[in-house]
Amino acid sequence: MKNYPIKVLVVEDENLLLKNIQKKISAVSPDFQIIGEAYNGKEALEIIRDNPPDIVFTDIRMPIMDGLELARILYEEYPDISTVIVSGYDDFEYARTVLTYRVKDYLLKPLQPEQLKSILFSLKDAIVEKKKADICRTLRHQLNAEEFPPELLKISRTLSQTSFSLFLVCLDNLYLRSQKHKHFSESGICSGMPDSLTRFSWDSLVSNTEFACSGYWIFPFESRNIFLLVTAELSRPPECTAPLIFQNIQKSQHTSTVNLVYDKNDVTFAQLHHSLQSLKNRMLSSLVIGKSSLIALPAEDPVLPPAILSKVSVSYIHTMISSNNTAGFKTALLQLFEEWKEIPYPQAWVEKVLLQLLNMLQQDLYISDEDYEKMYLYVFDILETQNDLLASGEMIASELARWIALTSVIPTDIEVTIEELDAYIRLHYRENLNLTDLADKYHFNHSYLTRIFKKQKGQSPLKLINSLRIEDAKELLLNPELSVREISEMLGFSDQHYFSRSFKNSTGLSPNEYRNIK
Repeated sequence: MKNYPIKVLVVEDENLLLKNIQKKISAVSPDFQIIGEAYNGKEALEIIRDNPPDIVFTDIRMPIMDGLELARILYEEYPDISTVIVSGYDDFEYARTVLTYRVKDYLLKPLQPEQLKSILFSLKDAIVEKKKADICRTLRHQLNAEEFPPELLKISRTLSQTSFSLFLVCLDNLYLRSQKHKHFSESGICSGMPDSLTRFSWDSLVSNTEFACSGYWIFPFESRNIFLLVTAELSRPPECTAPLIFQNIQKSQHTSTVNLVYDKNDVTFAQLHHSLQSLKNRMLSSLVIGKSSLIALPAEDPVLPPAILSKVSVSYIHTMISSNNTAGFKTALLQLFEEWKEIPYPQAWVEKVLLQLLNMLQQDLYISDEDYEKMYLYVFDILETQNDLLASGEMIASELARWIALTSVIPTDIEVTIEELDAYIRLHYRENLNLTDLADKYHFNHSYLTRIFKKQKGQSPLKLINSLRIEDAKELLLNPELSVREISEMLGFSDQHYFSRSFKNSTGLSPNEYRNIK
């Protein structure tokens, strides 16, 4: 696989000339393999259908099917084959015709060795690069469990005979949750080398006798600090090669930590996707912030407690939040980070616990969705970019304490505004009130208004409006002369059905059922 031999077919109706051309091609380099000979275009096509070559050298004037017709068919049906015309006729019309079939060159007999060598190596470079690209695409499709396009089917069948070794590498932390990257467990490999890896001499590494292989490919993930090294036919077992890779990356990369997970066993082409998923899962369950690791599969996953805050921690943190004790909150959170570092817990486990804490803060502080997103992104950006867990804990604790301080005190002028809004709702609840109009009336963002109102009054403005309407409805239903529709309209509901649903949700009875009972 490393040498990418170039297959050549020679088509010539004169046997001596055919043998002479074959001899000259073989003399250029052993990389060029003569796979057959044909005396006309028809015979050539029969060979091509069974064993497509990379290059076809063909004469023009031949019986049954000439070289021009063969070039046309190759152009239409076998676009990956490079065609070279060999002719004894220096004819402009011939040359112009073959150009329409994208023939690579037009050579005159007898072939000049230096000219032939130049053409062969020029074609070889283009063919090898395409083969490399096609193999890389095929592997990427298989790793991502994607359907192969038709042009890659043959390559996939060829690769089915090859054994592979996989090495999953993460430089620094995982990008798990922030919106700037897809979740690691969901993201697939992509094309293109990340900037962080361009400084690393992979060719130097794989040329090491301890690391001999027939081919290697680097597949970065969308997060760009994670990549997969795939090798073909390693000369030594992966467990002998992995430490060498690990050490070389550590020496070459300007990163705090390197984590490498690999499969002890070689895998087949068909097993590539499954093996990659196993490596990703193990990386997710094992990577610890600020710690490098070399992990081999198969191995048992680390035993961890459920990723939840303890009841004691939840109760204490609730108390600190409700009492606006920012110092106590920070101390409690930093103690948790110290515990997590001592164990030590993997990054994914820490993030799950912190997510619960953020949800608790949102509920206790009545934080709007917009503000919650800001708080969320800050926390997870810290965890993804900082390699010291305790330092991360200090920054996160300070930021969350700041949010507690911001939301714990309602300015006096806002308190007065909330009282005015409360009185306004109680006077106008029968009208068509909505949150946007109320927020505009008092010059507040509607999310902020809801949060402050709920904090001061114990319920949102919309819940207050609905509760006042329902209580009013109970009185109006006692009047048999008023229909349910009329009562619905009187109370400002958009339609009767919405009123009935709201009433039943609140009382457990429909308006008619309530009326009949009373």
